[in-house]
Amino acid sequence: MNSIWNKNLELFKNRFPALYQRLSDSIKAFSPGEYWVEKAKNGELTATFNNTRLHSSYNPSREAESTLNKAVLENTENLIFFGAGLGYNLLSASKIFPGKTLVYIEKSVSRFLEMLWHTDLQALFSMEKCIIAVEADPQEISPVFTPCTYENTVLFENPAFISGEKDYFDAIKASIRSCQNRHQINENTKKKFGKLWIRNGLKNLDKNQELSGVCIYLNGAENLNLPFLVIAAGPSLETVLPRIKELKEKAVCVCVDTALSALLKAGVEPDFIVLTDPQYWAYRHISGLSSPSSVLITESSVYPSVFRFNCRKTVLCSSLFPWGQYFENIFGAKGTLGSGGSVASSAFNFCVLAGAREILFAGMDLSFTKNQTHIKGSTFEQAVFTSNRKNKTGESATCGTVFSADISIKSDYNGNPVLTDSRMKMFAWWFEKRIDELRLNKNNASNKNTISIKTITPQSMVVGGIEKSSAEEFLSSHKDTAQLKKQFFACEKREAASIWNKELFQKEKERFYKLIEKKDESIKEILEYTNLL
Repeated sequence: MNSIWNKNLELFKNRFPALYQRLSDSIKAFSPGEYWVEKAKNGELTATFNNTRLHSSYNPSREAESTLNKAVLENTENLIFFGAGLGYNLLSASKIFPGKTLVYIEKSVSRFLEMLWHTDLQALFSMEKCIIAVEADPQEISPVFTPCTYENTVLFENPAFISGEKDYFDAIKASIRSCQNRHQINENTKKKFGKLWIRNGLKNLDKNQELSGVCIYLNGAENLNLPFLVIAAGPSLETVLPRIKELKEKAVCVCVDTALSALLKAGVEPDFIVLTDPQYWAYRHISGLSSPSSVLITESSVYPSVFRFNCRKTVLCSSLFPWGQYFENIFGAKGTLGSGGSVASSAFNFCVLAGAREILFAGMDLSFTKNQTHIKGSTFEQAVFTSNRKNKTGESATCGTVFSADISIKSDYNGNPVLTDSRMKMFAWWFEKRIDELRLNKNNASNKNTISIKTITPQSMVVGGIEKSSAEEFLSSHKDTAQLKKQFFACEKREAASIWNKELFQKEKERFYKLIEKKDESIKEILEYTNLL
């Protein structure tokens, strides 16, 4: 019996027991022969697959080392390998760069087992940060790529190693690129708005102490069978506004800032309004409006005037920025809503935080429905037309957006074509990944934790994981939830626990400013922003 095979199987079983169990039937039935294996000039093994040589016929390990040394830079943190042949690249990486993260992805189980048969992989299985994915669904492993940026990741995709599996690896590559694009957008945004963020954050610093956190609603709806409706400002929202009062009677309405004006004109004050963007233009969406029965969910670095909005209650989500996180680490988190690039993603995460088991979307088009960007009457749409000029009308401004260079055609839930762009496709990608993550976690727990996610505006671009429904279908299948809402809002009695001690906060604030003045290395991330001032 092959001693290398037995040794590798034992190492594999101990290091990746779940994957070993999943492949156990294939392991039992395995017989080598997919690769044509022979000795290279230096005595190592080399292999051929489909008449294509996988490794050097002279010195395979030196070839692998040379490839790695040329590609891996000092700031490289992640090494991703599509296929591996006999594994020389993986072994070289584990020996030369043992402190980096190695991700090895293989579509074919037989090619993976062929490597285990021929090559001693002890160094690979001993590597501290090693991830192996074999015959894995691209969606299943997408969270692995979250830390990957253009600067810290090198992708090795030898065509010979992935022969015949291009579509599979293209899907994986698209997932990696999406993560890298998102990181790049975040970095560019930081450079552009960093000065604004730090100014707002320091002006609003006391709000962190004064206001309770969104965490008071944590799991408040978990056992109530209470639907939540996320209302965005896409053009399709217009189709459900005539029934928005009925919808509010049967669901908790969570409205994004851009949709508030349209909702109030329809005679409805939402249960929650979400505004987390620090820009002045985000404040303009609620400026001059009033919603006395609503709860405003915001972030401590928003434009300061946001805190003067007339509403029943204002609560904070956990800060997206290091100065807010500095105080939360000391006094307690306000409740994380994350950031998916759009306020709708924060609204969705609030529904999840609250324990919703049924979440509906309305007006989250992620496309230019009817060649519009927002619902008529929204603050955004009004701003476009109040800036009319003789040679630059509102219509021409909208056309410039709708027919810009990166426009592409996708499908809505009714099968009709809709126009979208790269920014909205990025938002859609975030929702797909987030929903996959939720369902994976929930399904691993128990059936009672499954989550239903639908849209009642099927004119929206299709997003994986969100199913088609309608306002009529929802209203006919649900009862009035007034009593359930009362039970849910009883969560607000917890608020005292999330309001920080004023005296201790003031002392820590004084210390915080001294650290900034001394440019103390312990707050290095905060200093990167203060240097912009």
